[in-house]
Amino acid sequence: MNMPETTALVKRFAKEISSLEMTPEEQAAFYRMLGERLNLSHHLRPECMAAVMDKPELPEAAPEIFAGRADASEKIIPFLRRVYAPWLGQGFTRNHLNTLDPQAYVAFKNHLYYHGDAGDFDFPTIDEQINRDFTRLMDFGDESSKQELDSEITALRRIYHLLDSRGKSGGS
Repeated sequence: MNMPETTALVKRFAKEISSLEMTPEEQAAFYRMLGERLNLSHHLRPECMAAVMDKPELPEAAPEIFAGRADASEKIIPFLRRVYAPWLGQGFTRNHLNTLDPQAYVAFKNHLYYHGDAGDFDFPTIDEQINRDFTRLMDFGDESSKQELDSEITALRRIYHLLDSRGKSGGS
């Protein structure tokens, strides 16, 4: 199979998948079954998947909107600590905040611009979160499985971005 044929096949497959209405959990299960069916189960080691995927489900709606907070004098960092505490350090990124509460995101960006950093407040970008997940995954296996692990991480990143983009487009 040459590259144009492969590309066309992947596009058709992606189109078919995107037409299915699945929850993120169903999508993850689908990709796992697909990997097993394609004899790629060695890339789907449970301990590696758990290191990245076992996180609390991220909110689909903002628990509280920054502009509507009861105490208008509350600054952005204390607001984020209070409202998003269950998800901080668990995969919640700045991009998620921008999707849920754009005004809070702008307030956070302004805080970074005017104060230089957020001190000990740990609030990663998507790239930083992926790097953290990568580092966590690197703790599994020995040096001989590094290439296998790199392939698995690439697959996880693709799944993450697919799920993220489907969330933005209003899909399930």
